Amino acid sequence: MNIHPFLLNENECLSQLQQDALAVFGHAVQSANPYESTCKALQKEKHRQFRFVLSIGKAAVPMMQAAYDTFGADGIQEAVLVTKYEHLGSFSAPNCVCFEAGHPVSDENSRKAAEYVLAGTGSLCETDVCLVLISGGGSALFESSLIDARQQQQITERLLKSGADIYELNCVRKRLSAVKGGKLAAHMQPATVRTYALSDVPGSRPDVIASGPTQQDPVSDETLRGIVKKYDLNDSGIFDTLPSKACLPDHPHFCIVGDVKMLCDAAAEEAEKRGYQTVHCGTDLSGDAEEATVKALQTAIACARSKSGKTAFIIGGETTVTVRGNGKGGRSQQAALRAAIELQNTQNIVFLAGGSDGTDGPTDAAGGLADGCTVQRMHERGIDASSALANNDAYTALRAGNALLMTGPTGTNVNDLILILIQA
Repeated sequence: MNIHPFLLNENECLSQLQQDALAVFGHAVQSANPYESTCKALQKEKHRQFRFVLSIGKAAVPMMQAAYDTFGADGIQEAVLVTKYEHLGSFSAPNCVCFEAGHPVSDENSRKAAEYVLAGTGSLCETDVCLVLISGGGSALFESSLIDARQQQQITERLLKSGADIYELNCVRKRLSAVKGGKLAAHMQPATVRTYALSDVPGSRPDVIASGPTQQDPVSDETLRGIVKKYDLNDSGIFDTLPSKACLPDHPHFCIVGDVKMLCDAAAEEAEKRGYQTVHCGTDLSGDAEEATVKALQTAIACARSKSGKTAFIIGGETTVTVRGNGKGGRSQQAALRAAIELQNTQNIVFLAGGSDGTDGPTDAAGGLADGCTVQRMHERGIDASSALANNDAYTALRAGNALLMTGPTGTNVNDLILILIQA
């Protein structure tokens, strides 16, 4: 994985702080690859024979590879893998059917994948054991909608653009789906279902990761109605006629193999190797991306005043963006552009925001890297940073400022990472 900023001028030299930020982010993302942690977790299952193995999400490939390397082809009778476009790579395995599908909004391949799985697991018996491996992105990638597919896509798009958080988004997704909110596990009954998850949600709630295809939905009808009303989603009355929630055993097996804490711990490890004092600022970052950025910068700069030398502030989580313009970007890019504006004409401060999966919003960038000169570079190329921010066009602005963070698909997905490096 080659982590670098998009440089319009490839001869431009990066500062030491920028180089350190890229190195810390790269080490953290590579350390969060779920292959080894999934292999370790699956050791307790090594004696089992699996009738069906399903791996869905942006980390579906390394998690499925871990299953095959743990159990061998003889231990897996049938398998299905569903991941995002351009994430499959060269992966293949015996008896394994692979799909690439849409994200963050489901598409026809999302439906085909889900229908294929439902058809293949409709006649399981009590002696069958199924292994379900899930990671972030699974909500969009694996979908069989209870309503018209286009309606479902429009509701998802509306929530994404309105600043809904992952809990609100997946609460709605579960009720509109034939495979989420435990409905997949209900469909697989009476087989035994064992689930291992790479968490991309703050708090790692089992029912929220990939919208909990094997987990009971704990969200009340009253809570759902509140979200529907908040975002004005029931204009066609579709939420008035949905079927009841799935009914599952009280304690379905579920195990977390990795989360954002793993990402932040690895970032701190690399920063310390590079001579930084590290300050952990939490793994539950949430709320509006711009507001969270301003608050994080203010806190970090104030804290750095009491320190000497180099300090690395490390924050994990997932913010939101309310889309008001028609530009291109994602939450990490929006954060980086706001940081660039805040840091104008400062020295010895670098801000990096990046998605651990390598894709931020519907773009090919993971996020952005900003310092005191970023806005000036944008201006020199005819881009007004504040106008771009208002238009949700962070991608264009950061590209002009040599500040887009590029990684390509990383094979993992454990939330976003923000790094603030300060040289006192």
